[in-house]
Amino acid sequence: MKYVENCYFDPNRNIYPVNLENLQDQYPKTSFPETVNSEFLAFLGLVRVVEVNKPINVAVTHDVVEGTPVKNGDEFYQNWIVTPVALSAQQADERIAAAKVALCDALSTFRFNLEVGGISVDGVTVKTDRESQAQLTAALLTLNEGFAPSINWKSASGWINLNKAQLQQISKIVAQHVQGCFNVEQMHYSAIQKLASAEEVAAYDFTLGWPTNQY
Repeated sequence: MKYVENCYFDPNRNIYPVNLENLQDQYPKTSFPETVNSEFLAFLGLVRVVEVNKPINVAVTHDVVEGTPVKNGDEFYQNWIVTPVALSAQQADERIAAAKVALCDALSTFRFNLEVGGISVDGVTVKTDRESQAQLTAALLTLNEGFAPSINWKSASGWINLNKAQLQQISKIVAQHVQGCFNVEQMHYSAIQKLASAEEVAAYDFTLGWPTNQY
């Protein structure tokens, strides 16, 4: 559970957000101690607010605004409210363009996390972060040049000894996995650019078609 950073809610006075920077402005009749600590915040009746992801798959003809936190059990949660908004044709086009940019940014993040998240090759967990990709290339060069007959490789699941053929196979799978991730990102990117309506942008799902992490 993650709380909204530096942000509180006063359910008794229905004040939100309450930030530490403007705390005295919001409670002008209250005498403040030299140090504002958790006990004093509790004295004011302030509670933490559980962070809730802001909706992203929302039609560009709607706005997403943060409302008053809602209570669920013993906790208060962020409350995102989706409301329709009247737009001119130009404003709608501008929002569609901005939504497509945001969608491509989210797509890039999704690809990166999958690319560097690691894979399993015949039950061996292999790291695929950028550093590990470079180390695989260097290790393969070592064996190709005959500098050593085999190498000790520290995989995510433990130490393994690899000869040239084994390392070539792992390197090949890693390269295909990485390139596969970029290929799918490029496919989705091209498809997103062709989206023409707010409904198409809101409905587009870029989580489909990605490479597996099991080989």
